[in-house]
Amino acid sequence: MAKVSKLVIIHILYSFLAAAMAVLIPLYLVDQEVDIASIGIILSTIPLTFMLLRVVFASMADSIGTKTMGTIYSIANMLAIVIYSLTASSIGFIAGTMVEGVRNSGFWAISRTEVLFHNGKDKAANLLAYFGGVRQVADGFGRLSVGFLIAFLTFQKSFILLFALSFVMFVLIVSLNKWKLGNIAINKKMVKRILNNRPRSFWFNALGLTSMSITSNMLLAFLLPLYAYSHLGFSYEETGLMVALFSLLTGIIMMLVLKKHISGKKLMSATALMVPALIVFPFIGPNIIYLVFLLAIGNGCSIVLSEYILADAVSSSDEISTDIGLIYMPLRIAEFVFLFLGGFVIVSLGYAPLFFICSLCVLFFLLFARNHFK
Repeated sequence: MAKVSKLVIIHILYSFLAAAMAVLIPLYLVDQEVDIASIGIILSTIPLTFMLLRVVFASMADSIGTKTMGTIYSIANMLAIVIYSLTASSIGFIAGTMVEGVRNSGFWAISRTEVLFHNGKDKAANLLAYFGGVRQVADGFGRLSVGFLIAFLTFQKSFILLFALSFVMFVLIVSLNKWKLGNIAINKKMVKRILNNRPRSFWFNALGLTSMSITSNMLLAFLLPLYAYSHLGFSYEETGLMVALFSLLTGIIMMLVLKKHISGKKLMSATALMVPALIVFPFIGPNIIYLVFLLAIGNGCSIVLSEYILADAVSSSDEISTDIGLIYMPLRIAEFVFLFLGGFVIVSLGYAPLFFICSLCVLFFLLFARNHFK
């Protein structure tokens, strides 16, 4: 099997597993009668760990290669599943989410670097957007599977199936590159690579990308599943289907955009659909499925815009993994704050303030993106 084909399968497996767990774990916590505020705190440890390790892992990957980092995140995914399946306490769940943070850090430290390494830097934006579309479609199937897994296999048997798929991913990663695992070490060169001054435009791009990514990530990992299940009373299957529809349609839109070569201005117009949709989302009850379509269309277009902006910001860098890690550091901080405080906001004020904050973030991204797509 060609390296690129294996890489596509690895991305598909990772996205499927991460998405399935992103829906499964909040529902499992609800099933274990953990309150909403505590769920927010537990889930916030994922971006917290991600934030602390992401740049370090990325800089290490520039030194030791991608195979070591791939081995780390595949083992971390298996370990997280084992912890979730065995624990019944909040401390245990936090341990599981922290290991998930390690998994996320390892994957995203090398995912885009591997794409560019195995395919070259020509047409970097299209390559990154294509792999982003592949991941998004796999993400959708992962979320779609959860409701049916729980209904037909129970939570515990679902964990066993996800563990088996994680092991397959581990085998593929080990076989992708033939060179030996690198030694993990933090040295002066790595620290210097992280602390090198970046231009002001680099950090402006970081804030712009954060404003859109925080909305997309929080809808999928927190707001949509909890709002549908806990507030509207959707079943496991209905919740999984709705979240999967959002993710699948997002991926399909990304693929169509790349195939049709749609201009940046038109993509921005489609992204703007998300602003009113997010504002009215918590007020229309069970009819949210119509708005999910609008949100998915806008989200798909926004991710393509984001990948174009990211490619423009880092593709000429000699330290791509480190720069990508740094450019997404503000996003991890924002995710931690959103999740940590989000549960308390829901308990005190309901879901509407969080959806409104997401709409403002999309609006900021559109203002930011104007400078790139004039």
